[in-house]
Amino acid sequence: MKLISLTQPWASLVMVGLKRFETRSWDTAYRGDIAIHATKGPVDEMALQQIRLTLPEVAQLSMPRGAVLAVVKLISCDEMTQAMVWSADDRELAVGDWQPGRFALELADLRPLAIPLPISMGSRGRPITVHAEIEAQIRSLLQRSSAPGR
Repeated sequence: MKLISLTQPWASLVMVGLKRFETRSWDTAYRGDIAIHATKGPVDEMALQQIRLTLPEVAQLSMPRGAVLAVVKLISCDEMTQAMVWSADDRELAVGDWQPGRFALELADLRPLAIPLPISMGSRGRPITVHAEIEAQIRSLLQRSSAPGR
C-alpha cells in the first residue's frame, strides 16, 4: 500500500467523499490502494474559508492531523487539459488546483478508517510505501469500520 499526505482541509474532504480528485504538479504510474494521511501542520484556514463558499457543509468536518484517515483506490492520473478544467464540476474546482499541465489523481472506492490512525510519516509529495506493520494497522481499522452494525 502507498500513502499520500495532504494538509487539512483536503485530507478530510477526501475522507468524507467531497473530493474525488487530488491535484498535483507530478504524475504517477501507481494504481491501487493509497492511504490518505493528514499532515501534522496547521489547517489552511484561508483555503477553508474559500471552500466553505461553495461547500458550506465543510464547516461541520473534523480536521484530525498527523493521522491516516481513509484508504482509497488511485484509479487514474491524467494531465489536465483546458477542456478537462472547463468540464470539472464546481465542487472539484473549489477543492483542487485545476490548471492545464497539472495532474488529476482520480480517487475511488473510499474506505474511511473506524478511527484516525496517528502516525508521523509522509510528506506532501509523491506517494510513499507504507511499512508492513502500519499497513496491518490500517487494514485492521478498515475491517472494523465495515463490520456489521456500523
